[in-house]
Amino acid sequence: MEPVADAQAATPSRIPVVCFGDVRRAAAAPDRKEVLPLMLDRAAKLAGDADFLQAAELFTQNPSFDLTRLVSDLVTAEAVPFLAAYRYQPSGLRHREIWEKTWELQRREDAIDACANLPTGLPQYLTAAQAAARKATEIGTIPVPPKYGSGDFRKTAYWALRGKLDVPKERFIGYPGAERGVDPTPVIGWAGWSYLQRAQALAGYYIRMKEQEGFSAKKLTPLLAGLRELVLWLRQWHNEIDPAYGVGMGGLLQRIRLRRGPRPPPERRVAGKLDTLSVVRKNRGSR
Repeated sequence: MEPVADAQAATPSRIPVVCFGDVRRAAAAPDRKEVLPLMLDRAAKLAGDADFLQAAELFTQNPSFDLTRLVSDLVTAEAVPFLAAYRYQPSGLRHREIWEKTWELQRREDAIDACANLPTGLPQYLTAAQAAARKATEIGTIPVPPKYGSGDFRKTAYWALRGKLDVPKERFIGYPGAERGVDPTPVIGWAGWSYLQRAQALAGYYIRMKEQEGFSAKKLTPLLAGLRELVLWLRQWHNEIDPAYGVGMGGLLQRIRLRRGPRPPPERRVAGKLDTLSVVRKNRGSR
């Protein structure tokens, strides 16, 4: 194991404690293909797409539209932040905590039910009646978690994309606060990625920003927090043991520890910004 912690981990108490080698290993996974795309790169590619440029001119009703701003606005209107602290108000965070406890109880139930499907000769085997009795004793009745309201989200746009059950319906993942100094446009990911792909892309971005962009510990902390929030799902769905490291991706990133979680970034206000959310939804409704 590479015994190198975050370069500034010994200074202020808000700095994360992390084995840098663990994040590097996550970023260096041999099957890693996804990266967090840079908005300027996306805009540059679209600059050569004549059909898109024609549609964009009609959409903005402005032949001199700013392509980078248009792409940024369209994407962020369909994006939800990667961190819970960036998505929810305090009330929403409390709801989220209750939901996570519910999921944990459901996973425990699933583990007990799995014992009833084992071969009868194994010591872990349970009959259906034994499994039901064990669930009643160890877990009991799982309470129904609360539904979310619009006031539980930091923006009504997030509520519109998630709804009362917080079901992800967005197209993109936003990474506010992760912008580079030379490129203040939003950093985004594809919402269709699996949790493993999200972790690999985020770990790769963390490495690049730390080594190539000189991100401060303050800017790196939310990226690490994002990796830590993915552990729940990585351990459930993508925790196959890597023979090179002897641990799964969830176990690897679970070693990340934060002394204090990140706070929501300040709002980025751009003069003359196009309100694409209302335009896009208006156009959808007119179909």
